Amino acid sequence: MQDFPPSYELATTRDVWTIVADYIPSADLCAASLVCKRWHKVFVPFLWGAPASHFGTDNDAVYVALTRFRRTLKRARLDVRMLTHTFHLPPALSEIYGGPRRSWLQEVLQYLPNLQSLLVSQLPFFDHNSLIALRPKSNDDTAYEAYGLRLLVAQREPNTTSLGVREALLRFPLLVYLDLSFTTPAKDHGVLSAITYLRHLQVLKLRGIGLRDADLEVAADSIKTRVRLLDVRNNMLTDASLRPLLQKCFLPLDVDVSSPTDREVKFHFEWACSISPFANILGADSLKSEDFDTHLMKQLMIPLTGRSDPQDLPHVGITHLYISDNRLSVEGLGSLLKSTRLHVLDGGTVKSAGSMWKRKGFEPITDNESQWVVGVRYPGAEKLIPALRHSAAEKLTYLRIHHAVVTENASTSSSEIFPTRRTPKRRPVPPAATMELDGFYSQIYELPADAEPADAWMET
Repeated sequence: MQDFPPSYELATTRDVWTIVADYIPSADLCAASLVCKRWHKVFVPFLWGAPASHFGTDNDAVYVALTRFRRTLKRARLDVRMLTHTFHLPPALSEIYGGPRRSWLQEVLQYLPNLQSLLVSQLPFFDHNSLIALRPKSNDDTAYEAYGLRLLVAQREPNTTSLGVREALLRFPLLVYLDLSFTTPAKDHGVLSAITYLRHLQVLKLRGIGLRDADLEVAADSIKTRVRLLDVRNNMLTDASLRPLLQKCFLPLDVDVSSPTDREVKFHFEWACSISPFANILGADSLKSEDFDTHLMKQLMIPLTGRSDPQDLPHVGITHLYISDNRLSVEGLGSLLKSTRLHVLDGGTVKSAGSMWKRKGFEPITDNESQWVVGVRYPGAEKLIPALRHSAAEKLTYLRIHHAVVTENASTSSSEIFPTRRTPKRRPVPPAATMELDGFYSQIYELPADAEPADAWMET
């Protein structure tokens, strides 16, 4: 790590070569680094900072470049090897060759002491043998060796085993970002229990590995309130998995969370920019953004400084939850929103109670016109509107949910969720008609023509 604060000369000097070096081809960088000591100091960090970015993308080219790089590591000076912070190998096919020696991963980790980020997704030789090779050769405690990785992305690994992944996690206690999505051996309870030793973990992605409710309970026991972002999409989770998650991975409602911008807080961190002045910086607003994982990954893929140590990030429990494409109901998502801790929630299209009954083999009797079952209509995503209005409105900044939350009328949905008791309708009463008397009672008698009216008689 670099020491801070920098000198005045270093802080005020603007070197144009550090700006244009990102756009110089690899061959020209090699030639420019041999011109003089000053240019060597400027351009070598761009060559050795992320050496695998110069390997190419073809399968044969990646394999040949990796083999040459392993040989070069044994001859390179220590001060040059210490410049490497990211090792990103592109995906390769295993049918063409058998892969490098099983000790390739151990050699890379040993010869690159400042390696922070390792990205090896869809790599066939990131396998059981290479991971087991990290195990100490003796049972002596002094032979235990840990590495300073902060970021590990190992998606869709076809040749890994649960034992190998567990051994690797035990060697990376400083991990801040762990992505094992679609690597099915990661659902083993031994692997999930090993996450307990990752004391500084902030991002955990376990997408599409076949997690069930019991598996997520083990993961919740391991991460507790350390992880900010949890991605468990494309699994087989139900509402039963949310209880341990809410109890163990969310801070209680009566606990106040200090903002990173507060002056009286005990923790302190400032994310430094990379060599390029146009690089993205992880700020306080990024902790609430839906791009938090992207910003954190970019920050971990540049050299860390004395004031950008990710270990200084506080542990505030889950604030970013991606749980779509599971077997959750509307009630389950409602309980997550009522936690009032979430900044980001990806719930996807949830199942209504009626569809969940059909999935279990029940076919309730339903009136086609009113869609009432035993007097109660099964609610949809619009049931989340009250929870969004009262519980999650203060902190939630990103929501991915079924469109009924927006398109459904809130007043209508509230009456459907809490239906009023029906009053029986009375038979229609016809309007009152004008009654006529019979002819016997309505007969009128006339006086004779020579008779005088009564009024005239009274006047006389």
